[in-house]
Amino acid sequence: MLAFKSNVNLLILDSKEISLKLIGRIMSKLKIFLASINKLIWKL
Repeated sequence: MLAFKSNVNLLILDSKEISLKLIGRIMSKLKIFLASINKLIWKL
């Protein structure tokens, strides 16, 4: 039972890390996207 609990905790930690990495990727893509929009606006 204890081993099962620790495995579940590890899974939860893994999913949190994965979601944080995904959020980080999305945020960096958003930053790049916003920067390109700013460049377009400046060109106008």
